[in-house]
Amino acid sequence: MTSRLYNRIARVELAKHDPSVKPEKGGFFKYLPGVHIEKLHVKFSITKTISKEPSQASIHIFNLNANSRSLLQGPLLFVRLQAGYDDSMKQLFAGDVIYAKSLRISDGWDSEIQIGDGDRSYRNARLNKSYRPGVSVKAVIADLTKSMGLKMPTNLANATDLASQFASGHAVSGPSEQEMTRILKKHGYGWNMQDGKMQALKYDQADTQDAVVISQDTGMIGIPELGQPGEKGEPPILKVQTLLDASLKPGGLISVNSKHLKGNYRVQQVTFNGDTHGPDWKTEIEAIPL
Repeated sequence: MTSRLYNRIARVELAKHDPSVKPEKGGFFKYLPGVHIEKLHVKFSITKTISKEPSQASIHIFNLNANSRSLLQGPLLFVRLQAGYDDSMKQLFAGDVIYAKSLRISDGWDSEIQIGDGDRSYRNARLNKSYRPGVSVKAVIADLTKSMGLKMPTNLANATDLASQFASGHAVSGPSEQEMTRILKKHGYGWNMQDGKMQALKYDQADTQDAVVISQDTGMIGIPELGQPGEKGEPPILKVQTLLDASLKPGGLISVNSKHLKGNYRVQQVTFNGDTHGPDWKTEIEAIPL
C-alpha cells in the first residue's frame, strides 16, 4: 500500500448562493455552480462524529488567485472537498462556511476556511405546528426533517416502530433539532448529518451499506488498540489508523482484520488529516464493537 502515499490529489469547490432565488423557510439557499480549485497546495483537518452537532472541517488553500480570495469574503458560501489518489477522488466533506480569511505569508497567500456540515440547517431551522390527535410519530419526524431542508432517511421512512401515534395530538414550537432529538431518543435512535444528509440509527446498529475492511492490505497503519470505555457502562473504544479513505464515516460498519484484533465495529468518530505537499494523508478512527 505504500504506493498510495504518492499522487495525492484534492479539489475544493467554492459556491455562493444565488441572489435571484429567495431563500426557503429556515434560511436554506440555492447555490450557483461553484469555482473548482485544483493543483494547489491544500491542507485539511476534518472531524466527523456521530453526534447531532455539525461536524467541522478546517481547510487551508495556498496561493488562491485574487478572484477566489474575494469569493471567500462573500456571504453564504458552500464548500465541497474531494480527495484521493491519482485520478480517483471521493467527497470528503461538504458544508456551510462558518468563517474564512486570507492572510499574506512569506511566499504568497494562506486562505483558511472553517466549515460546518449542515451548520445553517442545524442552527436556523424551526417548526411551529400543532397536530390533531392520532398523528403518527413518523409524520411529525417528516415535518421536522423538511423544516431543516433534509430528506427523511429510508430506514426511518420504513421503520414500523415509528408508526405509533400521539393519541392526544402533538405540538412543536422551537428549534427543529431539539424536537428531532427528543422524539428519536424516546424511540431508541440517535441522529446526525453526514455531508448534508440526515443519518438516523439505533444505538446498537451500524449503516451496513458501505462496510469497510480495515487491514494491512487496505492501508491500515500500525496496530489497532481496544482501550477503555469513554464513560462507565459504555463499550470499549477501538482506535485504529489507516491511509486516507473518504468512504469511512460515523455510523458506518468497519470490519477489522489484523493479527492482534478481529471483529465488526461501528464508527463513532473519524478524523481526516491531509496535506497534498506534506506527510499527512491519513484517517484516524474511533469505533465501538457490535
